[in-house]
Amino acid sequence: MLVIRLVLALLLLMASAITAPADAQQPRSCEPDAAKCWYIVFALGDPPKRELFITNHAIRELEAGIRQLELVHMFESPDQPQYVVLTLDFRCRTGEFRLRKASGSDRNGKVASASAPEEAPDWHKAANSPLEPAMNFACNPDVLKNPERHYVSYFTDMIRVPDVVQLARRTFWQQR
Repeated sequence: MLVIRLVLALLLLMASAITAPADAQQPRSCEPDAAKCWYIVFALGDPPKRELFITNHAIRELEAGIRQLELVHMFESPDQPQYVVLTLDFRCRTGEFRLRKASGSDRNGKVASASAPEEAPDWHKAANSPLEPAMNFACNPDVLKNPERHYVSYFTDMIRVPDVVQLARRTFWQQR
């Protein structure tokens, strides 16, 4: 029964995409019932070595003033990993971050991961680094309410990181 419902939902979705007018607006923000909403928070570099930083709206409050998020760091260059997922804690009052966990995928899809030691990893300043926009995303509630004011762009509501990465590659770098 579940398979039939999924197939029907997919057919309805495809039909609405086919019949939608060419000038129809795509969603520009996170829908209230979305499981994950991904935002582009930072980009740097020039072809063929561009990098893209994407995060989702699932920000966790660990304790007063410390928030955690997942940041996907994508690489265009074929001599870099395909992407790395960083689990970061941000100490909002002091503008510091620490790495809790990292996992990534090479160009062949092989995944590797590592965790920081449980006994308090070191804190580092986020200012003037590629992680500063991610800290702003995690610590400033206005970023999710008004992303465009903070140079953040809503990207997609896909759930799986590999799907988000592939969509970003096709969209921004014309890569498969």
